[in-house]
Amino acid sequence: MIKERGTPFFGQVPHGFPHDKFNIKMRKARFMNFFIFYIFLRQLRLTN
Repeated sequence: MIKERGTPFFGQVPHGFPHDKFNIKMRKARFMNFFIFYIFLRQLRLTN
């Protein structure tokens, strides 16, 4: 990496941070949030 101060493709992270681990964790969390939200919407639509 040549640039130290730059935004990686998934956002700003501190210098020397394990990028791939952080990226996988964030992706999993985002996917789980989306999944739960989707199920919640389905439940609302079924009850109404």
